Amino acid sequence: MGYAEQLIQQGIEIGERRGVEIGERRGLERGEHNGRVAQVVELLTDRFGPLPSWAFEHLQGADNDELRRVVRAHLGAPSLESLLERSS
Repeated sequence: MGYAEQLIQQGIEIGERRGVEIGERRGLERGEHNGRVAQVVELLTDRFGPLPSWAFEHLQGADNDELRRVVRAHLGAPSLESLLERSS
């Protein structure tokens, strides 16, 4: 194998390693997010009863800041709709 081929092979290997690292990090982040969502769903279910599908979908799409806001505000919220800023 010539020098150029060795460089190409090294580049491919580096790219593969980086791809795996990025994939693992994204998987961990997704798992952590799903865990947070599950905790928030449990809190809201205890407070408001079984959640409608729109509420679950809202929480699944929420970022971590929104999930924190929901946790902080859930005890004082008069309704699930007002907590999740949905007009019914």
